[in-house]
Formats: sequence, C-alpha cells, structure tokens
Amino acid sequence: MTRTDRLVARQAVARTHRWLVAGVCLVVSAGIALVEFAARRDSDLWTVDLAVYRAAGDAVRHGLSIYEPSAGILPFTYPPFAAVAFAALVSPSVSVAIVVWNAGQVACLIAMIWLCLRHCGVAGRARLLGCSVGLTVLALPLTPIDIDLVSGQVNIMLMVVVLWDLLRSDARGQGIAIGLAAGLKLTPLIFVVYLVCTGRIRQALLALGAFAATIAVSFAVLPSDSSTFWFGKVFDLYPVSKPQSIYKQSLRSVLSRLLGTTQVNGVWLVVGSFVGVLGIGAAVLVHRRGASMAGACICALTGLLVSPVSWEHHWVWIVPTLIVVGAVAWRSRSAVACAVVMASFGVFTARLDWWGVPQEAAKALHLSMVQQLYTASFAIVGLLIVGWLVVASFRFRTMLP
Repeated sequence: MTRTDRLVARQAVARTHRWLVAGVCLVVSAGIALVEFAARRDSDLWTVDLAVYRAAGDAVRHGLSIYEPSAGILPFTYPPFAAVAFAALVSPSVSVAIVVWNAGQVACLIAMIWLCLRHCGVAGRARLLGCSVGLTVLALPLTPIDIDLVSGQVNIMLMVVVLWDLLRSDARGQGIAIGLAAGLKLTPLIFVVYLVCTGRIRQALLALGAFAATIAVSFAVLPSDSSTFWFGKVFDLYPVSKPQSIYKQSLRSVLSRLLGTTQVNGVWLVVGSFVGVLGIGAAVLVHRRGASMAGACICALTGLLVSPVSWEHHWVWIVPTLIVVGAVAWRSRSAVACAVVMASFGVFTARLDWWGVPQEAAKALHLSMVQQLYTASFAIVGLLIVGWLVVASFRFRTMLP
C-alpha cells in the first residue's frame, strides 16, 4: 500500500468516526428530549418560552406586531431580529417542535462540553464523546440547565456559539458569531467589551459589525417593531416582572430584596459598575495569564451579575465554569478546587422552593436574613468563583485552562 493509499484510508476512517460521533450525539440528544417530554410536560414552566418564540415567528409570517400581547403567552422581550430568526420555527405539530427544540438544546450542551474538554486537553474522539455525554447527563439536574430545557429557552444555544467563537484557534472572522448571538439576545454584548480589553480590537469590530447587521435586517423586515424596540422597549427594566422576584439572580434583584424596595436603580448602577469593572478586569488578567477559557467564564459571570435581569436559567454558564474548576482539581489534586466544584454543584442543583422561601413578589421584599442568603445564592457563588479563579491563575497558572 502506497503512502497515498494509507492517507486516503486514514481520512476515510476519520470521516467514519466523525459520522459515528454525530450519530451518537443525535441519538443521545433525542433520547433526553423524549424523556424530558414524557417526564416534565406537566410542569408549570413547560415550554413557556418556546411558546413565546413560536408566537413571535407566527407574527412575523403573518405581518403582525411581535410586541402585541397574546392571550396566555408571556410578552416577547427580545430584539426584533430574534423574531425574524424564530419565523423559521415551523412545525406541523407542537409536540414535534418541542422535542426537536429540546434535542437541539441537548446537542448544543454536548457540543459545548466537548469544546471545553478539548480545550482542557482531553484527546481522542471516543474519550471526548464519552466524557461529554457523561457530563451532559450530570449537568441535567443543575437548575439553570433544567429550567432552560423545561421552558424551551435559548441560552444553551447562545452559550455554545459564544464559546466556540472565543476558543477557536483560527482568528479569521472571530467575533462575528458573538455579534449574531447579541442580535438574538443582548447579553452577549459584554463579550465585545471583553474582546476590546484583551486587545482583540479587530474581533470586537467584527462583532459590532455583525450586531449592526442584525439591526439593519430587523429594520428592513420589521421597521415598526424595530423602532418600538430600539427606541423604547430596550430601556425597559421591568420586561416581565418586578426586580425582587426570588427567581432573579442579578445584583439588582439581590439589592432589591435586601433593601426591601424596588427603587434600587441608583444603588445598582453604583454597585453594578464597580463589580463590572472588577469582573472585566479579572477576566482580562486571567486571559493574559494564559487561561482563555477561564477568562471567558469570568466575563460571562460578570455579565450575569451586572445585568438588569438574570433569571435562574440564564446561569447556564455555570457548566463551563465548573469544567474549568474541575480541570484544576483534576490536574492539581487540590482539595479546595474539589470543594469549590462540589459546593457550587450543590448550590446550583438546589431549588428555592425546597427551603420554603415565599414566591410572591410582595413577600420577597420582606425576607429573613437566611432567606436572603438562599435567594442570593447564585450571585454569591458567582462572585466567589470569580475571586477563586483569579487566585488560581497565580497558584495554578499552568493548570488553569
């Protein structure tokens, strides 16, 4: 057999392996989606957000306003470009749409974990596939992942797009995916700041260009709704509920519950700006010390903390963050790193209703100190992990991915 023949044979085997990996991921994703459909469809949150996306897509196809309230459906609070994208969500059956959407979410979760593990140095398709599927199953009980799947949210999909764009070795076109993701949901815009502060000006400009393109498309397709959003709704800090909701985990909501008032915007701007500057500074520091994945996670956690609204399911970034800490624990055999992983997993798996915390908005302004700690648990752990990662970038510099 000639060298050329051997090369062709190896390429054929590699293609076969890629198809096998894709097939296993597809089967696992569909299986988990079907289990979710069978086990969770009686939940009060079942596909409430997917219903919003489908309604917005229907409105685009039928020439209706995407921001007009629909009976029995939560209001659409996303940029109009998202509605244009959701117009492609056409399905002859609601059940089929639910299963396909959740299968896509699970596939994105597997892909995100694969990206993270490969960045951490895990080699070999079989090992990557086994570890990715195993960690995906392990991540399902985490509250952000569980609610994201049950409600039919889009956060996992956006997370894998942003991570792929930040971690890929080929810098050509880097930033475009982040800009497109921001066109669907504004939260990825914090990564543009991160790109600028880490000296990747060209990538930041590409991200802003892609984001501007989504705005231009939305004005071309939905001029009235685009004006409504960009000149009005984008500044609405109360899009769905009051800030004191116990299911909101940003600093603004923590301050609202702690101070017992909804009028916290002034305090939040001061505290949020301080935390934002420190958080981005920490992300840049860690990135410059060679830990690009840890830097991306710190940036994401900072965005969740300073955002006006961060629901529980927005905290899906805890999964790559725990992989970062877990990589340090595995490489260094550090008991502290192991404790950080286990404690964080426990906090993000626990549910607020386990502790009898009142869910009514009025009662959320009059919580005991212990209940305050419960309802601020995501924010507290997020701040602690950011601090730990900064310390780890010095103590475990060569081990932090």
